[in-house]
Amino acid sequence: MASSQLVLGHVGIGAWGMNVFRSFNALPNARVKTCCDLDTVTLRELHRAYPHVQTTSTFQDLIQDPDIRAVAIATPAETHFDFAQAALRAGKHVFVEKPMTLNAAHAAQLAGLAKQTKLKLMVGHLLQFHPAVVELRRTIEAGILRNISYIHCLRLGSRRAHIKETSLWDLAPHDVSLILYLLNPKVVSVSATGDALKHPVEGDTAFITIRCADGLIVHIHVSSLEPTKTRRLSIIAENGLAVFDDMEPQDKLKLFRFSERSPKHRPFEDALQLKTMETVIPRVWHEPPLQLQCQHFVDCLLNDQPHRSNQEHGRRVIEILHAAAAALQRGGAPIYF
Repeated sequence: MASSQLVLGHVGIGAWGMNVFRSFNALPNARVKTCCDLDTVTLRELHRAYPHVQTTSTFQDLIQDPDIRAVAIATPAETHFDFAQAALRAGKHVFVEKPMTLNAAHAAQLAGLAKQTKLKLMVGHLLQFHPAVVELRRTIEAGILRNISYIHCLRLGSRRAHIKETSLWDLAPHDVSLILYLLNPKVVSVSATGDALKHPVEGDTAFITIRCADGLIVHIHVSSLEPTKTRRLSIIAENGLAVFDDMEPQDKLKLFRFSERSPKHRPFEDALQLKTMETVIPRVWHEPPLQLQCQHFVDCLLNDQPHRSNQEHGRRVIEILHAAAAALQRGGAPIYF
């Protein structure tokens, strides 16, 4: 009989890590037993606010605790591989924030280890749980958008001071994951160009092109230099368009369907076919994607069900990002799969 509550350990109580902790801790069928962080002041503040949660600065305390079945990792990206590998080897299921790792070899190792140990490894690709994105995927699967040929992604804004990854590794994982989730295309090549203007070490902006076997072309523009925050994905299909704009306060998903009409006002126009667009705004419930994501992870563990954004999905995302990073080093020359 499956347990009615999942006991978790959590490592990483930074700004986003605290959001992840709160989301897991708020679930009725989950309990965060222990939190780990190197900042002892943060740990004291957390324990003061959540006295039922134990705290430690030693990761081994989490993975050696027999009560803890799963570990949530929300630490800097360069530490994800070591923490996730140690947790899997200790027999713990793992939720790890994106990007899963910072190179393709490490991603393949984690995916193989999760398969070998028969443990669940889920990557925090949050947008897969966004209600508007779920509705967009349903729209595509229902054939409402036919023969998609082009996707354009914009993820722009100003850099947060504590972020150490390049814009490619910090921002682009969202859009690469979205493309794989929505269409699951066979990627043929990845090319990228970019610049490090303000942050010469990290890199500020990148333009990524993904070409797929079915002719689909994806352009992703990420930048940490823009004064205005932009989070938009546009899909161009044979019979219409779709726009997911996460900065819209209400109608985040809009569909634009082409319709045909023949003007009859003048004889020579009888043969003309003019395309007009009908705007459709699907009804989408506004539920917090992070809460939905954490609930999905817990439910899949308690009920032993397949989980979304699994290790294979995470591995594919890293392969594409790794290729984009390599293309940047080659001056934009494409990397072929």
